[in-house]
Amino acid sequence: MHHVHHADHIRAHEDRPDDGFLLEIPGTLSICSIIYRPRSERINTQMIRPGKMLKQVLDSIFKKPATTKYPLTKANMPDKFRGKIIFHPERCIGCKLCMKDCPSGAIEIKKVGDKQFECEIDLGKCIYCAQCVDSCLKKALEATKEFELASLQRDTLKVVYKAADTPGDAGKASQ
Repeated sequence: MHHVHHADHIRAHEDRPDDGFLLEIPGTLSICSIIYRPRSERINTQMIRPGKMLKQVLDSIFKKPATTKYPLTKANMPDKFRGKIIFHPERCIGCKLCMKDCPSGAIEIKKVGDKQFECEIDLGKCIYCAQCVDSCLKKALEATKEFELASLQRDTLKVVYKAADTPGDAGKASQ
């Protein structure tokens, strides 16, 4: 038999013809405990009795389904759901704490004018932890409930929020 030595005198025997598993663990009195179970015994192969199964089927008929009808019906996300991050440039002071705290490096803040900043968020890198939202002192970043962000083109996952001269244009995202 081929022996593989493990830490503290535990040995596992491999290459068994019956595909079983054998483990030897030395006891306190130098007596080896041998554990052997063929593969068929290691997997739970017990079948539910027909009477018990019928009861489960009848009980499930009158219960509300555990699943939802998404995507046919819109999913309602909880209040503190961390979805797509949006940027409000009129609130940004350019401290870049969000960039420093982002674990995936998905945010880049650029100064484009006097007290004007634009933000580029790479949604492909973002892990939606909302650490940037928590660290922003002026609440210029916000986590939305939007989660359907899948795209086949990687460049559409980079969102740039531009600062504009007119307050109505501020924060418009371009992709």
